[in-house]
Amino acid sequence: MKTLSIYLLVIQIQLALPAQTPQNTLVESGKIFVELVKIFKKDQAQSGLLLQENSTADLCFTNSTTENLLIELSRKISDSSYKNLPVSISLTINAHECFLELTPTVYHYKVFKKFNGTQQLSLEGELKLKLNEKMEREIK
Repeated sequence: MKTLSIYLLVIQIQLALPAQTPQNTLVESGKIFVELVKIFKKDQAQSGLLLQENSTADLCFTNSTTENLLIELSRKISDSSYKNLPVSISLTINAHECFLELTPTVYHYKVFKKFNGTQQLSLEGELKLKLNEKMEREIK
């Protein structure tokens, strides 16, 4: 049906422009059609690319204390279970570090301080990351 309507449109253009030969009108109409298809395909590809780029989140920590810290992060799976991430962050005094490209969900974090050569839990909590969010947390 679409093909038939395109042919009818081309015939109408040929009748409206008698000075041009039918072959040139058909070629020009085809060029316009091809350009329109390129434009619509380009917009769809760009919108799909934006969705893929913005599907993660970042979580950054700043150490404002006078001690070195270790931060462990785990993803919340259910109300009572967590899955530890394989990486942790070691923050020196006045340092700033980030967990990059995290899946947006609820996370549980634990902050450890060294006391007499052993690590002791200093702070823990939960936070929720959203799509394309860069969350900053300062530990004082």
